[in-house]
Amino acid sequence: TFVICRIEAEEAERNRCEEEKIVREREAQIRRKEEEQRRHLEAEYLREQERVRKVLEEALERAKHEAEITRKAKVYKHVLEAADKTPELERRLLGVDPETGDRILQEVQFVLSARSQSRQTISEAEMMSVAGNDGGKTSPRRKQIASAHQFVLADDHPIRRANEFSGYQKASCFVEN
Repeated sequence: TFVICRIEAEEAERNRCEEEKIVREREAQIRRKEEEQRRHLEAEYLREQERVRKVLEEALERAKHEAEITRKAKVYKHVLEAADKTPELERRLLGVDPETGDRILQEVQFVLSARSQSRQTISEAEMMSVAGNDGGKTSPRRKQIASAHQFVLADDHPIRRANEFSGYQKASCFVEN
């Protein structure tokens, strides 16, 4: 009976060791799969980062190239317009195909006309402000300038420059005695 118990105990011990070994192998296999999946995701992430970097780099290069062409178009705009925008001249001056050259010239024309329109609007607003046509909203300094202009227009005395001053000052204008 003692031998049978000992054999049964050894058998039980072998079974337990076998089960532990199987459990360790499963856990190791699971860890390997998780590690492999983690490496795969990391590699995918790095590929995506590299792709995004390349796309941004290409976009930056295109933007720099476009800015250079736009700068050239601003400089050579009058030449191209005088030559009726011939494709050969566009290609030589701007270094681009005619369609791109036309598009860039239109953009330059739009920006310049918008800038001109903005300046004209500001100039008109200043003129109205100086003349006092804005409903009494002019600053005291603007009213002083406007009254000085009225004074000068109503006066017969010639106006001298500040460095030629030999008279007296009245309403912000230098007047000769």
